[in-house]
Amino acid sequence: MSNQSTYRTLSRKRAADSVARYNAKNERLKRQHATFLKEAEGFGEEAVRHAMATIDDFEAFCHRACFGDFRSANAIAYKEHLAQRISRKTGEPLSKVSQLRTLQGLQRFFRWLADQDGYRRRMRASDADYFRLSRRDQSIAKAVNKRILPSTEDVARLLAAMPSTTLVDKRNRAIVAILIQTGARVGAVASLRIKHLDLNRRVLKQDPREVKTKFAKPIETYLIHVDGDAFPALEEWVGVLTVDMGWGPDDPLFPKTSTAMGPELVFVQTGVDREPWRSGIPIRRILEEACQAAGLPYFNPHSFRHAVARLGLERARTPEQMKAWSQNMGHTGLLTTLHHYGSVDPERQREIIRNMKAAVQDDLRDKLEKLLNETR
Repeated sequence: MSNQSTYRTLSRKRAADSVARYNAKNERLKRQHATFLKEAEGFGEEAVRHAMATIDDFEAFCHRACFGDFRSANAIAYKEHLAQRISRKTGEPLSKVSQLRTLQGLQRFFRWLADQDGYRRRMRASDADYFRLSRRDQSIAKAVNKRILPSTEDVARLLAAMPSTTLVDKRNRAIVAILIQTGARVGAVASLRIKHLDLNRRVLKQDPREVKTKFAKPIETYLIHVDGDAFPALEEWVGVLTVDMGWGPDDPLFPKTSTAMGPELVFVQTGVDREPWRSGIPIRRILEEACQAAGLPYFNPHSFRHAVARLGLERARTPEQMKAWSQNMGHTGLLTTLHHYGSVDPERQREIIRNMKAAVQDDLRDKLEKLLNETR
C-alpha cells in the first residue's frame, strides 16, 4: 500500500468513527512512558504533558490502533498530515518548528517502545527515524529568526509610559524592571518570593526549591546596571510590599491581581492578592498592554533575557568578564551564552566588520587560547 493510500485509509477511518476508541494497552504504555520521561529523563510536568499530548494525537490519527502495530507508513502519513494541518493559534499552516518538535517527541517514544518487553521483536529502534523531517525542512525549522529585542532606551520609554498610581501599576513596572536587570526567565519571575531579592546586595537568589528555574538549577544573579527608572521602580515596589503592606519574606514578590464585582456588574481590579501566579501568562499580558500603550513592538519576556545577553557582549572586555556575565544568567558554560544568545544583529555585524582592523597574529592567538580555557 502506498503512503498516499495509507493516509487516505486512516483519514476515512477517523471520519467514520468520530468518537475515539479507548485503547487500554496504549494507555498503559503512555503512563509508563510518562514515568520514564519524568524519572529517567528528568522532564518537568509541563514537558511530560506536552509529550503525552503529542503521542495521543498520533494515536488518534491511527484510529487508536495498538502501538505494537506501528509501521513506517504510519509515520510517513502522519508527517503529511502535520504538513497540511492548520494552526489553531495563527490560522496558518503548522510551522516547521512545531512539526519538528512534534516528530521529535514521537521519535523518542517509539525508540523507547522498541526496547520494551513484548515489542523488541515487533519493531526496531530505527523505525522511529521515519518520524523525521527532510533535511531542508529541518534547516528551516532550526533557522534563527530575527528576534525583536528591547534596548535600554526602549525599556526607559516603556517604564515612562506605564502608570504608577495603583498597586497593580507599581507591580507591573517592577516586573519590567527585574526582567531587564536580571534576564530571569518568566516562570522564575512569576514564582519569586520577597526573600529571594536582596536590594542591599543587589542580588536575586533563584532557589530551585521555591523558584521555577530551568532544570531546577540554583542561580545567583546580581542586578546589572541600567540607567533610568528600572532600579528605583523595583526598590519602590519592595518598599510597598514590606513597609506599607507589612508582607513578610515568604510572600510573593509579584502577587496576582485581585478582582471584585464592580458597580456595573463587571469584574474590576481591586489590588493584589497574597497569592503568587501559577504561570508566566499574566506577565506576558502585562508586557503586551504596556508595549502597546508605549507605541512599541511587543517584547515578550524572553526577549529581555536576550537583551541582557546582548548587553554582556557589548560591555565585556575580557574573557573573565564574559564568563561572569554568562554565570550571572545561570549558564554553566560560556559557550551556552554565545550559542543561544550570542547572535549579532545584522546592522551591528556590518558595523563590527567595517571597524575591525588587522590584529597581531600572536596577540590574537593568545586571546583565543585564554577564551577556550575559560570555557572548559
